[in-house]
Amino acid sequence: MVAVRRKNNQNKLSNISRELKRGRKKKKKKAFGTLLIRTGVVVLIILGAVLIWTQMPPVVSYFRQLFIQRGIGTVKEVVVQGNYHTAKEGIVQQLDLEPGMLLFDVDLAAKQAAVEKLPYVKTAQLSRQWPDRLLVSVTERVPVAIVNLEQLYYVDADGQIFKAIDPGEDVDLPVFTGLSVAQLKKDPEQGRMLLDLGLKLLSCWQEHDRFRQEGIAEIHLDNAFGLTVFTRRHVWQLRLGLDRFRLKLKHWQKVLDYLGREVEQVTGFDCSTGDSVVVRYGAAGH
Repeated sequence: MVAVRRKNNQNKLSNISRELKRGRKKKKKKAFGTLLIRTGVVVLIILGAVLIWTQMPPVVSYFRQLFIQRGIGTVKEVVVQGNYHTAKEGIVQQLDLEPGMLLFDVDLAAKQAAVEKLPYVKTAQLSRQWPDRLLVSVTERVPVAIVNLEQLYYVDADGQIFKAIDPGEDVDLPVFTGLSVAQLKKDPEQGRMLLDLGLKLLSCWQEHDRFRQEGIAEIHLDNAFGLTVFTRRHVWQLRLGLDRFRLKLKHWQKVLDYLGREVEQVTGFDCSTGDSVVVRYGAAGH
C-alpha cells in the first residue's frame, strides 16, 4: 500500500510539473505574439509616415503650411551659449533662418558650418530643443599674440591666424614680426614652423613669474638667426636662437640674479648658443 501511494504521489507531481511547463510555454508564446504585434504596428506607423512624407507632396505641403500658419514647431527662439567675443546678433544673422521656419527643416550641419566661418568661432554645435528653440553652443578662439603681416592679426594658441585687428582696437599682446604675406605664400611650412616656435617660446615664458612681470613686447622670427625677444619693462633685446628655450631662459634667470641692480645698465643678452649668456651694456655701462 505504501509503494502504491508513493507511486501515485510521483505521478501527481509529474503531472503538475508538465502542467507548469505547458503554462510557461503558453505565456512565452503569448508574450512573443504580443511583441510581434506591437513591433508590426510601430513599423507600419513609421512606413506610413515615410510614405506620406515622400509620396504625397500635397498632403505634406498642406500640413507644413498649417504648422507654419499656426506657429507649431517653428523656430521662435535662438539660444546662444559660449560666446564672449562674438555677438549673439552676429551668430543669428549667420544662421540666416527664414521667418517662420520649421525647426525640423533646419539643416544643422550646414548652419554649423556657417557659424564656424565667424572669425572668433573655433567650433559650433547646434541642436533642436522642441517645440520651438534652436540651441547654438560655440567655443571661441582665444588670442595669445599678434602677427604683423602688413596688417595686424590675432593668433590663437594653435597658431591659427584668425582675425584682422580693427583700427583703434585696444590690444596688449606680444607681436610676432619677421614674417610676410609673400614669405608665407612662398614657403608656408617654414612660416608655420617659425610661428609655432614663437608660440612655444611664449608658453615657456609664462612659466616664470619674473618673466611674466617683465613682459614681451615683440618676438622677431628669423629662420637664420632664430628668435629675438624685445621685453616690455626694460626694453631688453634677448636672442634665444631656434631651440632649447626652457634651458636658455633658465641660464638667463641665473645671470639676472647674479647681476642684481646692475641689470638696469644692460641693453641686451645673447643666449642663442645655450651654453653661455653674453651680456651687452649700454653707453653708460661697463
